[in-house]
Amino acid sequence: MSFLKALVGWLTGKKAEEPADFTVVFKVTAHKLKMPIGMQSEPLTNSGEDETLDAFWSDEVESAKLKQKRFTELMAEALQKRDPENTYVCSDKFYITVTTKDGQNGSIFSENIWREVADCPGERKPKLRTTLAMGAMTKEYSLKENLDRIIPTSRGKDYIDYCTNQMEDKIFYEELTNDLYLSFVLDLPDLFQSVSRQDIDECGKSLVELKEIAKDNLRRCLPDAMEVLSRDRRIYVLAAGGNHEAYTIHLPECMQQIRTTLERDFAFAIPGRDLFVFCKADDGEALLALQEKAKILFKNHSRPISPGLFVFEDGELKGIEINAN
Repeated sequence: MSFLKALVGWLTGKKAEEPADFTVVFKVTAHKLKMPIGMQSEPLTNSGEDETLDAFWSDEVESAKLKQKRFTELMAEALQKRDPENTYVCSDKFYITVTTKDGQNGSIFSENIWREVADCPGERKPKLRTTLAMGAMTKEYSLKENLDRIIPTSRGKDYIDYCTNQMEDKIFYEELTNDLYLSFVLDLPDLFQSVSRQDIDECGKSLVELKEIAKDNLRRCLPDAMEVLSRDRRIYVLAAGGNHEAYTIHLPECMQQIRTTLERDFAFAIPGRDLFVFCKADDGEALLALQEKAKILFKNHSRPISPGLFVFEDGELKGIEINAN
């Protein structure tokens, strides 16, 4: 889901390819630092241009009549063909169970991928190339050897609960406020690999050091100047390239620049990975609109984070809920 299309839809009630009535009202800059000498890991390639991956998919995946359950079955079959050493089984329309050759179990959540390709029959195979990188998910990349790839991520309670209950290798997370958590991933070419507590224990860095390394890596992922767009100067959206918008809340300088420009505290929502929408904390009408629409965007997003509303106040993040009365 394009964050611009999504925002045009709920801010204007219209469908649009480009937000013609949105304008850049100011810019935000992350404080980028050069990568420390000796921390550069081995280069990795992206599967997005590898046309040979298309052959693993059945032609049925391009059907306009394809349903979600059948898509997940086809996805399991494609993963199995690409990675025959391990076992992939469709357990229901949302999940694929993975059993490695050494007996370890895991799962792949297919709904996000389905949402991204459901509306483009006949054009799905090229869009699904990076999905087959999940066939290599059983290959774990060492955090210690990939410190230049760790970045901070934003997570909601639903994701944390799922990982806590379903994943054997527990991910690291730290609660920031109600329904908002800090976590880490390795930003690989085809996917984000979650960082576990064990990974952190074995990487040779303290948690304090790791947080700073992750923030510096995120800064290098961002555009030199991130645009803030608005159509009415009441609700604003940050544009940071389409993958990391919701993670910029972990960069103090970015949050402070927004507050300084608005000349007051601000409320924000991050319903999906590519969405960071905010308004002035004392604009009651905008707060209500943002709160209600964030719930809708969260429900329909292919990479959901949280339906909640938060406020950046006195340099701290806090969860809030606005009563219409």
